[in-house]
Amino acid sequence: MRKHTTAILLAFIFIIQAFVQGHAMTLEYDGGRHEYNGSIYDLYVNGSKIQTPLEPIIFNDRAVVPVREVFEALGATVGYEHDTRQVTIETNDTSIILTINQNTALVNGSRVSIPDGVAPKLIAKAGESAKTMVPVRFVSESIGMDVSFDNDLKRISVNSPRKDITLTNLTSSKVGTSSVKITVTADKAIESMSNPVLTSNNVYYTDIANATYKINNSYEINYGGVKTVRIGEHDTYTRIAVDLDRATSYDMQLSSDGKSVVITVSGAASTAVPTANPTASPTVKPSAAPTANPGNAGKKIVVLDAGHGGSDPGASGSLDGSVHQEKDITLSITKKVQSILQNNGITVVMTRSGDLYPTLTERAELANQQNAALFVSIHINSVENAPSASGAEIYYSASNNGDDYGATSKELASNILSEVIKQTNQRNRGVKTAEHVVTRSCNMPAALLEVGFITNEEELRNMLSDSWQTKVATGVANGIIKTWSEITVPVN
Repeated sequence: MRKHTTAILLAFIFIIQAFVQGHAMTLEYDGGRHEYNGSIYDLYVNGSKIQTPLEPIIFNDRAVVPVREVFEALGATVGYEHDTRQVTIETNDTSIILTINQNTALVNGSRVSIPDGVAPKLIAKAGESAKTMVPVRFVSESIGMDVSFDNDLKRISVNSPRKDITLTNLTSSKVGTSSVKITVTADKAIESMSNPVLTSNNVYYTDIANATYKINNSYEINYGGVKTVRIGEHDTYTRIAVDLDRATSYDMQLSSDGKSVVITVSGAASTAVPTANPTASPTVKPSAAPTANPGNAGKKIVVLDAGHGGSDPGASGSLDGSVHQEKDITLSITKKVQSILQNNGITVVMTRSGDLYPTLTERAELANQQNAALFVSIHINSVENAPSASGAEIYYSASNNGDDYGATSKELASNILSEVIKQTNQRNRGVKTAEHVVTRSCNMPAALLEVGFITNEEELRNMLSDSWQTKVATGVANGIIKTWSEITVPVN
């Protein structure tokens, strides 16, 4: 009996270890079956999660991904020649030819070695069709794409190179007695638009990669099955969201010239005329201090940015039956940072002091117009299907990391994160780089702090605590003060 119990216990421990170490599955490649116990990654292309028949996996210490699903989503043309076993990936500027099981490739006619000898392979889950798996970083960077990895969240992100598009106009017009056509126009052709999605809350939306906007962020339609149209800017995309009201049909397409998103919705018959009245204006600057504040002349200024706000709630988390939004918690923490800094004689400008939504571009523009010494944005992290993800991390832009101000963005970020961890004893997820709009568009050193995970119940409970918010705020303020003595604002 004891031997039997011990055997069961050992088997149980082995199974648990397998789950801790990775995800067990049987893969077929190179004429045989192989057990895979490594990590499986989520895949995001231009900010949207992509579901693939075979998930991204680690092969010879390099991540490989299904070539067609990833790179066609990025606008490339992907082909496969069975006779030669060659994969072709073509964009307007680049042609790549890879051969199955060969660790070299032709890039625009020149033969190059694939790092670490990770050759493309035909890989299948047991009993399923094979997928052509290619090294994601090599291919992405060869065609000018940006790729990043988050090993903690097991996430790979591939993004088109930034070619910023600006949404410049929105119009609506009546079509028959019960339909409305809404046209959102950009200043140049839209290269990447996500497939439209209808949520359970009757919100019909699409995401435009690498876009900003210079129009209002909310329009009342109240016709043809549409209540409002909302525009929201995120770091790698701008979302066009249509709030439906008993719509019977809906469609969203790019115009023939690629410069407009055309939305057609039908609803109950109505005699009213759609007006597309703006309900809010993004051109109104944040309430704290626009450009001409004579009281700030000649002073060193810190601009504090409470993430999200207004029509953009940010991430959300549930605790004890209640839903809590990122925008409210970030504002509360940021106000505490403001108070601590002001008590230390530092002049502070807030991008928002209430439930407003200045665009990401406007937040950075405010800091530049104020000739600020430092810019700090406060956010809260989130992740799907990983409720145990925890800790604080901070980002700076590699393209805004000069030392013209006496300290770099990386130094500012390092100082803030170390002081926050000192106060909260959270897991330190590190100082990272990312090209967030608010940090890369600033002239001065800038950092974006993620104070924890709103999707982690323990961390959310902390975030709702006034004492814990004060700890975070104290850490942020101490990090700013630590950097402050090094800062000299250049004379324009």
